[in-house]
Amino acid sequence: MPGQLGVAGFDDIKEAALADPPLTTVASDRSAMARAAVDLVLDDGLRVPGSRRERLKTFPSRLVVRTSCGCV
Repeated sequence: MPGQLGVAGFDDIKEAALADPPLTTVASDRSAMARAAVDLVLDDGLRVPGSRRERLKTFPSRLVVRTSCGCV
């Protein structure tokens, strides 16, 4: 169904650019996510009982537009 279906992925792995057609994807900062996850685990080990620290983390992402979305 060329021209009738758009496809997108997530995480912008290297293979996405090599696909035919190249895959539109959402890129995220995996290193920052990994660091935050480790920080949360370590923080839990040091947490004072009864303390309430914000655990919600947000990370910026960006759309990498390639041919698979039908817009290029």
